[in-house]
Amino acid sequence: PQRPVRRSVAVVRRRGSYPKTVSFEFGWRVLETMSGNIVTVFSSIKGIAPSLCDSNPSLLLNVLSDPALDGYGGTVEFDPSRLQEDTKASLAAAEILITEPFVLAKLLEHDPSGLSSLRWCQSTYAGVDPIFNARISL
Repeated sequence: PQRPVRRSVAVVRRRGSYPKTVSFEFGWRVLETMSGNIVTVFSSIKGIAPSLCDSNPSLLLNVLSDPALDGYGGTVEFDPSRLQEDTKASLAAAEILITEPFVLAKLLEHDPSGLSSLRWCQSTYAGVDPIFNARISL
């Protein structure tokens, strides 16, 4: 069966076809309390959306893919000035966002109002130093 996704990247969910490599235990409780909202995923980690679908098939996902975000792990490169207009619009409308702290910091440095609807951001990893070290004027 296919899992409908709100925008550009379709996530196909076949039982057992995606390894569950990412754990969202803490964030998942928050996402459950915000049920009915769309969760925007903007990450270089490709396994996040399939893992979320496996954990909760009724979760509404907006999976963003943009050439401005490239690489994986320690080789991630992100240039927010290269974001496509539809990605900018999706990020501005996002209430719940899953992304790397590095990406969040770069987004806020580039345009502090670019995440104007954001209510919750779930980091894809524990180190949030990039956010605190960013030059952000809100």
